[in-house]
Amino acid sequence: MRCISLILALLSTILLFATPGFAQEKSAAKPRARDLGVPFDGIPGSLNAITDVPGVAVGHTTLISGEGKLVVGKGPVRTGVTAVLPRGKDSMMNPVFAGWFSQNGNGEMTGTTWVEESGFLEGPVMITNTHSVGVVRDAVIQWRVNHGQPDASGYWWSLPVVAETWDGWLNDINGFHVKPEHAFHAMDSSHGGPVEEGNVGGGTGMICNGFKGGIGTSSRQLPAKDGGYLVGVLVQCNYGSRQNFRVAGIPVGREISSEDPYAYQRSEVSEQGSIIIVVATNAPLLPTQLKRLARRATLGLGRDGSISGNGSGDIFIAFSTANPGAASATSPVEVKMLPNESLDPMFAAVVQATEEAIINGMIAAESMTGIDDHHVTAPPTTNSRLFLRNTNDSIRNPGHLAATGFVFPIRPSFFVALLQFQCALFAAAVISLFHASRWIACSCFLVFSSTIGRHRHHPCHGHRGHRRAFAARLHGLAFRSAHYRCRSFLLDEHSSRCENHRWPWKIPDPRTGRHARPPYRCG
Repeated sequence: MRCISLILALLSTILLFATPGFAQEKSAAKPRARDLGVPFDGIPGSLNAITDVPGVAVGHTTLISGEGKLVVGKGPVRTGVTAVLPRGKDSMMNPVFAGWFSQNGNGEMTGTTWVEESGFLEGPVMITNTHSVGVVRDAVIQWRVNHGQPDASGYWWSLPVVAETWDGWLNDINGFHVKPEHAFHAMDSSHGGPVEEGNVGGGTGMICNGFKGGIGTSSRQLPAKDGGYLVGVLVQCNYGSRQNFRVAGIPVGREISSEDPYAYQRSEVSEQGSIIIVVATNAPLLPTQLKRLARRATLGLGRDGSISGNGSGDIFIAFSTANPGAASATSPVEVKMLPNESLDPMFAAVVQATEEAIINGMIAAESMTGIDDHHVTAPPTTNSRLFLRNTNDSIRNPGHLAATGFVFPIRPSFFVALLQFQCALFAAAVISLFHASRWIACSCFLVFSSTIGRHRHHPCHGHRGHRRAFAARLHGLAFRSAHYRCRSFLLDEHSSRCENHRWPWKIPDPRTGRHARPPYRCG
């Protein structure tokens, strides 16, 4: 029996370290929030990006050069331009229904007066830094003249939509380093597929929630019963204070010790910066309905801790790629729309995708040093899956554990179950070889299996965590069965002990997940 236990332990060890992808982390792409286990609501699209909406294209121009002391006009430069084209290169000649909303207006998004009046978005949505709005706006008009035709009415005129957030803490913002050719490149290089996030495009020099921010994106796929429509969100996040920062409802910003990005004012004291949110969908919605969608982005923003402070420019725009040709100037057109009673799933999708897009942008961002050696640190996510600790006693949220940075749940996986199995077998085999009693073997089995295999619905809290670790569930039917047999044996052993003695721990029942001290007494 001892030999069998030892052989199984060795085999499980070999299998554990021979499994592809476990011994070394993925190096090809930086993990996103879901890869780190953040429990977002909703089902994302295949790319989990705004480009999941058919036809939508995104392009960036990123400008990074110089270091050291600020010399206005020379650098250092940490800025760029991002372009979102609703119908790709056909965006100029085939406008989309759109609506916009300003949660707090300390910012700029040009062209929205006409969006509000006409209900159409004609051309791309461009995002850059605060002092480059004018040059990007003019560049969009020039790009249209070079690549397109007059508008549907035959006139060469345009009111481009260009939005901004301020990157002056890291970037030589008064050096006007964004040129027309940079806007051209962002539009010309726009594409579908995966979207670059973090320190790219207009998000290059942005700061979010006291950490490095930038461009982030996410999407949601509605269930078939709700039409199966797609909702995509892209953000340029440059807002918030660390004190208010939340992930999955937990105020993790208060638990993270890191340098403040702004030397003149602590990030815990004041809301900094702004955020631009672009919402896209292929659902047939009218401008008034899209304005309602744009408003819901505020709720997703609030989930991550924003209060939309006085100095924040929180401006959102939503568009629908449905109803092509609706802007025809020659004849009446027929359009489709969802009934208002069917909009709740759309609202939920916007809230969920906005919440995730912001966290994706922060996780993708990397630490950056800009003008006058101003340094902004990226969120500490590198070791989040390796160094777990219990949440602070003041933060009681079952299903989550606090990491060195963000808060992530421990979710069942093949590798976790395999690691449990390996450790338990090693303990049993070693103890058996040294002629230890069955009582000790089963006790060690429970200790190893329950402590290593904590289920996310049974977290440990406070100073009693070392005892509640025993109450964690195990993963896998076979493992549960072994756990139950050992538990039953321990209870039987206990039944022969002194009447006045109480078992010091609550033991989990793997069938129900409930915990209770054995009711047995002697005699």
